[in-house]
Amino acid sequence: MTDIITVIGAKGKVGIEVLKQLSQQGIHCRAITRDLKNTIPLPYVSWIGGDLTDTPGIINLLAGSTRLFLNTDFSPAMAEIQENVIRAAKETGIKHITYLSYGLLPDEVMQKADSMVHKQHIQVEQALIHAGLHWTILRPSAFMQNWLLELSPDIRNERKIYEAPGDGKLSYIDTRDLAEVIVETLSTHPEKHSHKIYELTGSEPVSFYQISDAISHAIDDKVTYIAETPEESKKRFQKKGYPEWAVNLVLFFAQSQREGKLAYTTSTTQ
Repeated sequence: MTDIITVIGAKGKVGIEVLKQLSQQGIHCRAITRDLKNTIPLPYVSWIGGDLTDTPGIINLLAGSTRLFLNTDFSPAMAEIQENVIRAAKETGIKHITYLSYGLLPDEVMQKADSMVHKQHIQVEQALIHAGLHWTILRPSAFMQNWLLELSPDIRNERKIYEAPGDGKLSYIDTRDLAEVIVETLSTHPEKHSHKIYELTGSEPVSFYQISDAISHAIDDKVTYIAETPEESKKRFQKKGYPEWAVNLVLFFAQSQREGKLAYTTSTTQ
């Protein structure tokens, strides 16, 4: 019988890199997405449309899989959805779940964070730990690829970066490196990583001053970092239409980075 790995969150920045690497290794994958438009054809990858809010339907999406990568977009219902997936995984006989959690802050800070995002990720981690399955929990730092999405419009239009962490630093991780770790824990040697929690960062913490200098060099044009106040940042994200929980999360991380709480690295990725 062929082992099949199911990837939830398959079209996300991390999920698509996981699929590419599994495909290159000739590993059969099932890629779950709500929308089958604009999927990337890959050898050994079967794209399947599915809605994780359809609790009975989750069983059909997972049936026949042996291992699972679990990652979904954040929403107020995220914990409920992901816990339903974990229960369905146990019911369908999945052997191992690799879960992409939230890892920018040390445990003691995460536990104290008055944030819906932190609380729900902690809730799902605990559900997975007590589910009676083999599991690996990954807590990565922020993704380098987020720069392309969040910073590029202002850089393109104004040659400016607007953020509120001051000169605080953060060790960003590349999603391709993160995907290698996921494949290692999920496919290559899952038995070595069962019941392990890993914090994953890049190799060097950097500030937005350094990021603006690097992008200036890359595009051969001056890019300026505008260090916003928290109030300015809040107004900017509210104007963009961010929900209140998202605005609060952005401000929380900006403050944590400004206070030096994110300027740490781990060697776990290597």
